[in-house]
Amino acid sequence: FMLHPEGCPDHRLCKRNVLAHLLEETGLKVNDVLAVGDGENDRCMLEAAGQSVAFRPKSEEVGESARRIAMKDLQEVLDAVR
Repeated sequence: FMLHPEGCPDHRLCKRNVLAHLLEETGLKVNDVLAVGDGENDRCMLEAAGQSVAFRPKSEEVGESARRIAMKDLQEVLDAVR
């Protein structure tokens, strides 16, 4: 799932490619997906998902890749999508 022919333009193996497979297989729209991540390897996925939260991001760049940042607890992630 980390490989996708029309996936991430920057990385051959990428979590964004997993997102592309999930969208294809489930028929969901990208805006119906919430991605949560904290590390550099989550950046492409956070940028591609319709909704995204950087949970205690490990770098400023990871936080900038998400639409929201949660620093306290996972309740903040739930609050972000309500």
